[in-house]
Amino acid sequence: MRRLGLIVWRTFALLVLLVGLGFTVVAAIGWLQTAHWKPLTVGEALTSFPALREWMAHPRSWIGLHRIVTWIVRVPVFLLLTAMGAGLAIMSAPEQPKQSYQPWSVR
Repeated sequence: MRRLGLIVWRTFALLVLLVGLGFTVVAAIGWLQTAHWKPLTVGEALTSFPALREWMAHPRSWIGLHRIVTWIVRVPVFLLLTAMGAGLAIMSAPEQPKQSYQPWSVR
């Protein structure tokens, strides 16, 4: 069961990484066509939700969270997803058995 969990975790990590790289390719193709770098940002992705759009434009509560989110919304989605995918993939790497060095043992 643990092995299945590791396989699912690693598959999810690689999927997130590939989606991030896919967003990078889409932005690069757009740049090749127009010579203008315009990747999808987190803010643009969030504006598809009407409730979040209203809160982003006119926050009435959670003002501190709004400041954090306004900083994050400028981050390109490809950068966020690629970093998250790489981090998850590194965390899901199989553990190597630790070898203890014993100079007095005979092999």
